[in-house]
Amino acid sequence: RVHLYGAIPRGELLKQFHKFGIAVIPLLYSPSNGSVPMKLIEAAAAGKTIIGTTAPGIPEYFTNRAVLIPPGNRKAMADALRLVLGNPELRQELGSKAREVAYRFESKVVCAEFLEHVFRQ
Repeated sequence: RVHLYGAIPRGELLKQFHKFGIAVIPLLYSPSNGSVPMKLIEAAAAGKTIIGTTAPGIPEYFTNRAVLIPPGNRKAMADALRLVLGNPELRQELGSKAREVAYRFESKVVCAEFLEHVFRQ
C-alpha cells in the first residue's frame, strides 16, 4: 500500500517516520555545497528503506545503501517502488545499511574525525 504524503514540515517529519516503511526522497538537486540533505540522514537513522536520487553528494554516501535513481525520472521511480515493495528482504537490508550512513553523521563521530584530521596536519 502506498500513501503519498507530499511535503512534510521539518518538525513533523520525525514524528511521522514510524508510519513509513519506505522513504521516497526524490530530490532534483542537493545543496550547492554538496552536503547530504538532512531528510536522507533522518530516514537513514530511522532505518528506513530509501529511494533517493543521484543528485550530487548523495551517491557518495548512499550507493548500495539505498535505491538511487536519476533525478526527475518518473519511470525509474515507479520501477524502484515496485522493486522494494516486492522484496521485503531487500527493504530490510537497505534499511540496515542506511543506518550505517546515519552513524557517520553522529556528532561524536564527526568530532572524532575532525580532531583526527586536525592532529594529522
